[in-house]
Amino acid sequence: MNTWKPDEGVFGFRAVENNMTRLVLALMMALFALPATTSTEEEAQLKGSDVLNRYLGTWQARTVMSPTKLVPRGYDETATQAVKWVLSNQYLEVTSIGESQDSRDMINYADGSYHRFNFTSEGDSSYWIGDWQDDRQTMVWKMDLGIISGLLTEHFLSTDEKEVTLVLRDAAGNIIIQAQTTQSRTETQ
Repeated sequence: MNTWKPDEGVFGFRAVENNMTRLVLALMMALFALPATTSTEEEAQLKGSDVLNRYLGTWQARTVMSPTKLVPRGYDETATQAVKWVLSNQYLEVTSIGESQDSRDMINYADGSYHRFNFTSEGDSSYWIGDWQDDRQTMVWKMDLGIISGLLTEHFLSTDEKEVTLVLRDAAGNIIIQAQTTQSRTETQ
C-alpha cells in the first residue's frame, strides 16, 4: 500500500514540485514585466504617430526648382498631395500629383527612427531616414546611395503650413538638384 509522506510533496516528488513552483513564479513575474516593456514600446510608437499625424490631409504645394548642372533651367511647379494612414495604420501614404511627375511615399516609424520610401512615375526610388527635431518642429530626412546623397528638410511653420527644402548632391559633393517648396493644407483628415 502506498502511503503519502508530507516531505514528498503533493505529487510525491518534492524536487519536481519545487521546480514547478519556480516555473510558475517565473512565468508570473515575466507576465507582470511584459506590460512595462510593451507600454514603453507603445509610448515610442505613439510619439512616432503623433509626429506623422501632422502630415495627414490634403496639401497644395508650390515648388521652385533652382538651376543646377542636372536641371540647367529652373522652373516652378504645383502639386497636390493626399496623405493618409494605410496598412492597418502602420504606414503613412503620401500620394503627390504634379504637373510633370507623380510620386508615392510610404512613411513609418519603427525601431526608434522614421523611414521614408519614395517612388516616382519616372521609375526612380529612394530610401530616407528621418529625425524629428521637436524644438524646431522640423523633420530632417537623409539619404545616401553612394553616388547620390540627399537632405530633405520639412519645417512646420504652423499646423497647416510647412516649408520643404531638398538638396541632392553627387559623389563629388556638387549640388545636382535644389528645390524649395511651400505647402498649405487644404483639407484635414
